[in-house]
Amino acid sequence: MKTSIILSISFLVTFGYGKCQTVENAPLTYVEIFSTGFDGSRMAYHIQPEGRYTEIKGSPYLSDDWINGAIQLKTDSVASPFRMRYNIYGNEMQFIYLKDTFAVSNPLKVAAVWLDNRRFEYLPFVINENQQYGYFEVMVEGHYRLLKLHGARLDAGRDPVTPYHCQNSTDRFVKTESWYFQTHEMSVPEALPESARSLSRIFPGSTPGLFEQMKTMRFRIHRETDLVGIFSWMNEQK
Repeated sequence: MKTSIILSISFLVTFGYGKCQTVENAPLTYVEIFSTGFDGSRMAYHIQPEGRYTEIKGSPYLSDDWINGAIQLKTDSVASPFRMRYNIYGNEMQFIYLKDTFAVSNPLKVAAVWLDNRRFEYLPFVINENQQYGYFEVMVEGHYRLLKLHGARLDAGRDPVTPYHCQNSTDRFVKTESWYFQTHEMSVPEALPESARSLSRIFPGSTPGLFEQMKTMRFRIHRETDLVGIFSWMNEQK
């Protein structure tokens, strides 16, 4: 069933987005995205993204432009189209509805998000022995899934050395990306090994064939096209 949308006004709250971002007391507008099988949990909250990062160089978004996207709930078979943007710094999927901007607030209810033809899934993963969640871009689907986790860190600016010679005096966003893989037997994605030899261990039973394929394509572990190619090959063999 296709997702439907209802607007409702909630209580007064205070919310902020970190350094150089505004904090407001205002009625918070929620969007409830639900189907007949959905439990009615609030799925998104109203935001005011413009101006939140005006004093920070760089961009917190995967793409600054609003693009065609879609959100599909786990209870629905059809996704709802929106104009969307992904705030990778805030781990926040934003969309426009009735000329207002909202962000998904309950991503555990979301099966998938599309930005143009790029599919994202909200999945758990472990980092530094702590479980976290993030929107993973599905680069290769199949028994061996290749996933990319986009991110952005905020590098603090430094004070001027002298009144006449400034260093980087303003904060700036620096985009990052991490690679993960997941098989059908794995409950959560795992970080991709750092070497081709270690990568071969996730593909048991045909290591010589895998190495030969890597040699043929002059495989490099940190080259995106090579990773997509080798995972596609692994799924073909499976």
